[in-house]
This record gives sequence, C-alpha cells and structure tokens, in this order.
Amino acid sequence: MKALVIGVLGLVTACDVPVLRPNEVGVGNASGLVVAATDEVESSNIGLMDSSGFVLSSSVISTASVKAGFSTALGGDLAFPSMVSNSTELVILDRYPSSVITWLDVSTAKVRTQLSVATGFAANLHDYVPYSADKVFVTRFDSNSTPGHEPFDTGGDLLVIDPTTDPTTPQPQITGRVDIAAGLPAGNQNFAHPDRARLLPDGKLYVVVPYYDVRHYSGESYLAVVDPETELVESFLLLKGVSGCSGIDTAPDARSLAIACSGNWQGTGRAEASTSAIVGVSTAPLHELWRVGTGTDARGFGFTVTFADARHVIATRLGDLGPPILNDTVELIDIDAGTSTALIESAGQPASLSVGPCATPLGLCFLADASRNQIVKLELNARGEYAITKFNWNDPVGLRPRLLTFFGPAPAR
Repeated sequence: MKALVIGVLGLVTACDVPVLRPNEVGVGNASGLVVAATDEVESSNIGLMDSSGFVLSSSVISTASVKAGFSTALGGDLAFPSMVSNSTELVILDRYPSSVITWLDVSTAKVRTQLSVATGFAANLHDYVPYSADKVFVTRFDSNSTPGHEPFDTGGDLLVIDPTTDPTTPQPQITGRVDIAAGLPAGNQNFAHPDRARLLPDGKLYVVVPYYDVRHYSGESYLAVVDPETELVESFLLLKGVSGCSGIDTAPDARSLAIACSGNWQGTGRAEASTSAIVGVSTAPLHELWRVGTGTDARGFGFTVTFADARHVIATRLGDLGPPILNDTVELIDIDAGTSTALIESAGQPASLSVGPCATPLGLCFLADASRNQIVKLELNARGEYAITKFNWNDPVGLRPRLLTFFGPAPAR
C-alpha cells in the first residue's frame, strides 16, 4: 500500500532535487535526534540535532555519499527501525525499490556496511527488530510474483539476519526466513504484508500484518506473535472491523501495544475512515483493550502511532489531495476518554506531517512538518498539559524533513 501512496505523493513532491554532497560530519559521543530530509522518491539527506534544536551535523550521510563500506546510494523512500536504539549506530532502511539496509555510525559519519534484502525483487522492507547481537528480524512488506530463483526470494515475510561483521565476514548474512502467512488464516485473494514490529520483554515478537490484494485493495489485518527462537508464528489476533493496519508502539508498562490502522484502501490515495482506528491490545492474554475511532472525521489515521505517556498516544490524520485539499493533522489522543486534540496542521500540503519518537518517561516527543521545514518538540506533563516548540530545519540539499528517530543515550529535556 505504501508504494501506492508514494506514487501519489510523487505528483506533489519534487523529484528533481539536486543531488549534492554536503560536508558529512560525525558528532562524537553526543545524543539527540536524527532528521531525514527526503523527496520520498529519489533523494535524501540525514542530519542530527539535539533536543534544544541545535544542529549537531547538517549531514552525516546523503544520496551523494561515497565512502568506505558504502556501495548503494540512498534513495528517497526511507524508514528507521520502529524500536529506538540507544546506540550511535543508526540503521537506515531504504525501502522501495532498493530494499537495502545501511548501518551508519553517526559518531564518525562512517558506514559500517550495507546489505540488500531484495533477493531478486523489490522487497520493500518496513522494519528492523534486534533480538540479539547476532540475530535481527526484518519485515519485507512485498512478495515476489516469481519466486524460486535464489535463496529467500519469496517475500511477504520476516527475514532473519546476522548483522555482525568481521574481517572474515565483511557483510551481514541472511540466515533464515519466517513465513508469516503460513501461521495465519488463508487470505483468499489477499496476501500478507508484514509491516512494523516490536520485541517485548516477554521475549516475543509482535508483528502487524495487513492483507492486500494485487490491486492494493486492503482486507483484514492481524497482529501475529512470533517466537524468535523457533522462528514460528505461535498465535495471532484478528483486528476486527479495521483495515490497513501498520504502525505499532509499546505502552510504558510493556504489557500492551497501540496499533495504527489507516482504513480500507481501494486502489486509490484515500482510505475509508470508518475502518480506521487506533487499537490498544493486551499481550497477556492477547485481546483488544481499547479503541479510538475517527468519529465523524472523513480522514483516517496515518501509518504511525507513538505513546507520549501511559494515557496518551500521538498519531497523524491523513490529508487528501482533493479537490478540495485536506490538510494533515497530528493529534494527541487520550485513550481513556477516547478524545483527541490537534497539535499541528499542515500548511496546504497533505502527506507532509509525521510522528517521530517519544521519550515516554519524560513526556517528550518530536514531530516533523515538511510543509514548513520544521521540527516540532512536544512536552507533555502529568496533567496532560502540553507545550510546543518549533525549530526550523534548513537542509543543505534543500529537501524537506520527513522522518525522525533518536540516537545515542536516552534524551533529556
């Protein structure tokens, strides 16, 4: 589905941004926020800032990078792992069509290595979940229409990867595959598209699995529970009445999850808002806890959800190209009351707001506003009161900020 959305966005985003090579500089032992500025199709530049808005490095890597360990240039359709790392090693997911993982040390601006997970087709990787030092899981959203020509070339799965490198093994290795669809009910003419995932302290991997047909019409969505040791689906939950589910985040108590469902897509750039919701799921036992729907709003929720604290999540509402044009909003949702408050609204440009990471113990979250070239800091207190601070992001390549994550030690206010 996201390949379709990107195709629509290509009509309104610049694909001819000059590919320049900024002065790529690392930041030593600093910590803060990673800012990926992209055209969502071809070009990208990644910089760093601290939580006060000070730019630490305007570029640590870009589409024009040429350096040791770097064999495949970054595209514009990027993602970061949904599980935030406290390391200075940044994992960059170049989703479609490249399907390449890049490991970058932001302290030195050096690429450790890269790995293609395409295995003969545009796999469209969507998430990366570390399990141990030598084992990570990667969700491949798309499937191969003509598999059987090389190892691990089926798709629609979780790849198992050993990310370690040494002089004798200079590149990470694909070591296995989890067939998600084999552990879920048959989808008839629909196909499993594993999306975002979370590893919880119970040792299980929770994967959001929407189903789509070849026309990008969406069907049912499931939450699949995978045992990382046996590499098998051991249980699942049907997310009833919603469709196009994708984003996931772990509650502060680590015993429940929030899942973002964008609605029923029917081969166009607009989903049915009546089948969109943010759904809360308990993991022990596996069942739905709460649900916040779209109400009378014609806009469905977006592809990402993040806990700001135990009671509030942040999610986008998707705009529309129109006519008339509908702006995106980012909303603070009270999961107890089932109400939401608009935090920011895009400036006449749909599909230009995105939810970044939150440091939930601090009530500190970051958002990206590509329509204004701004990074937005949200500070939420225990009473549910919030303050917003906006920082301009002047990308050296002229791209717009669209994607955020943390790097280094846990952030402070």
